[in-house]
Amino acid sequence: MMKVEKKPAFISIRTKLLILFCVLIFLPLIALSTLSYNISTRAMTNQAVKSTATLLDANVANIESVIREVESTSSYAIVNKDIRSYLTMTSVDSDPKLASALIDNIKGFIEFILISKGYIHSVEFRGVDDRQIAYGSRFIGNEEEWIDKAVQERGKITWTGRYENGDIHHEPIISLVRVINDYNAIDKALGIVIIRLKVSKVNELIQSKDSGAIAGTLLLDHDSNSITEQRSEPGDKFQLDSSSIQQLVNSEGKPVDDKDNLLLYKKIAYTGWGLISWVDKDHLFKESRSIQFYTILIVAISIATVLYASWLIFNWILKPIERLTKMMKKVDDNYFRKITGIRSKDEIGLLAANFNAMMDRIHDLIDKEYKLTLKQKEIELHVLQMQINPHFLYNTLDMIRWKARIEKAMETSRLIQVLSTLFRLSLHRSGTWVELKDEALYVRSYLDLQQQRLGARLTCEIDIEDELLASYVPKMILQPLVENSIVHGMPGQQKPMHITVRSTRLSAGDAYHIDIIDDGLGADTQALSDLIAYTGEGSHGMRNVYLRLSLWFGDRFRMEFLPAAAGTHIRLTIPFVDTIPAESSQ
Repeated sequence: MMKVEKKPAFISIRTKLLILFCVLIFLPLIALSTLSYNISTRAMTNQAVKSTATLLDANVANIESVIREVESTSSYAIVNKDIRSYLTMTSVDSDPKLASALIDNIKGFIEFILISKGYIHSVEFRGVDDRQIAYGSRFIGNEEEWIDKAVQERGKITWTGRYENGDIHHEPIISLVRVINDYNAIDKALGIVIIRLKVSKVNELIQSKDSGAIAGTLLLDHDSNSITEQRSEPGDKFQLDSSSIQQLVNSEGKPVDDKDNLLLYKKIAYTGWGLISWVDKDHLFKESRSIQFYTILIVAISIATVLYASWLIFNWILKPIERLTKMMKKVDDNYFRKITGIRSKDEIGLLAANFNAMMDRIHDLIDKEYKLTLKQKEIELHVLQMQINPHFLYNTLDMIRWKARIEKAMETSRLIQVLSTLFRLSLHRSGTWVELKDEALYVRSYLDLQQQRLGARLTCEIDIEDELLASYVPKMILQPLVENSIVHGMPGQQKPMHITVRSTRLSAGDAYHIDIIDDGLGADTQALSDLIAYTGEGSHGMRNVYLRLSLWFGDRFRMEFLPAAAGTHIRLTIPFVDTIPAESSQ
């Protein structure tokens, strides 16, 4: 009776490590610490967003209050009889006493406005005959852009962007510009009212410098250009680009996370302006860093404990793995020996057994490979012995050519000479690189033979610039492309086909074009592009040329398929090489 060997119990490494992790509460501790940190951070963020939104609403209310007051002032000025009478007076019918009385009344009205509203820089009225009244601080500058826009609005309020006063102080201002229309003819403008505001006073309406986590506030005009801003830190270089501003405009009051800052946006009524406040997350989370520190400390202690426990069980798990690793490394040094001394019944023991089985397999493969190599050498020697001596071939062709000349078969003699040249260039061009003139001569010889075969159905032209003849290229890069034109461009075509091979040096001088053009049947440029990009099995002359030139020149080489009225136009862009590269000169 056959005795069945009892297999020992298999204990996996996973089971062994599970005992360790059950004792050390490692992952739960990390999860709890991370959760506590995230909750505290989220609470701080929500509180900062809430307080910032409240302050932003208050600032918007302050600015809107000023906007309403200024617009109300402009409306009162428009209906003021004294202002309308003065603006419509002309130099012909004006009464000096009446004009003086009107000016006094207007002056009193404007002075009251300037005293009661300290944020107003100046007020100006312009009427017919260049009649003009200006009160308040002196203004120097050109406001025609805003006046033209106000005229187009036909009485509607126009708010300008920020611009500077041209006096010595260069104080920034923003203005309300509005047309005063005739009651009887609403399309007729009687004049213009301009109420200028001090940007510095508008800036005082914004409260953000002493508001905790708020790093800054920015007031934008209707074109998203800055009117004024406040920053809690002078060195703060935070800037908003146009895409971030558009994202804020579309956020509908919700906070936007911009990497280092939280941003909130509020639209200001009546003007199309917007107010943006941002919170520095680094400052916001400053208090939570202590929690983060203790979290990292606890995790570090836990990791140290696990490492210590791992060291205690080194001989249990890690030492056999280390021995197995050393034996595997020796394989790189052709040391194919079995591993001994590992008898554990777990994954490590299984790896050792598989390693030994692999060593047996490698020995078998080495033996087979040695025999195959010897057989291959015998085959190569046999092939070499059967090759024709090139000198014998040249001498034979030369003898046949002279025999043809003696028999006055001059065309036959010429064709034999062309064939001899083709063989000589093909067999004697050792190495990878040849001069472009030799490559062109090879193509010309090939085309001479093809013309003799095809007769009037094939014409050709080869035009290589003289300065490019000495440039080195990998050999056999043109003939496959020319052959492709003949094989694929001529079948079934009744009319003769013309092939042109030409070169053009680029203006930079470090590269040149080689164009292979035919007027044959043509091919789809996308299909040709797919052909050279094909990575499967099989071979094609055009793809071989593409791969060889790509390997030598990398990104400096291009193969393009240009549109052609008829046929196919292939363009090679090749760097100019005046010496044989070192890799192939040997």
